Amino acid sequence: VLTDGQKTLMEFVTLGLSNKEIGRRLNLSPDTVKHHLTEVFSRFNANSRTQAATIYRRMVAARVTVDA
Repeated sequence: VLTDGQKTLMEFVTLGLSNKEIGRRLNLSPDTVKHHLTEVFSRFNANSRTQAATIYRRMVAARVTVDA
């Protein structure tokens, strides 16, 4: 269950962008990006960026609801 903003962040993460690069694209500080990604990792019970991206991609592929 992700917000639209969290889904946007995860799309950038799956593309391999850093927090700094994501922040530039969304006009957010890297620390703000990190904060939001920490929330996503917690929701996914993920220990890493790669693990969170994998879970997100599987959910999208399976068309599992990722809406809040």
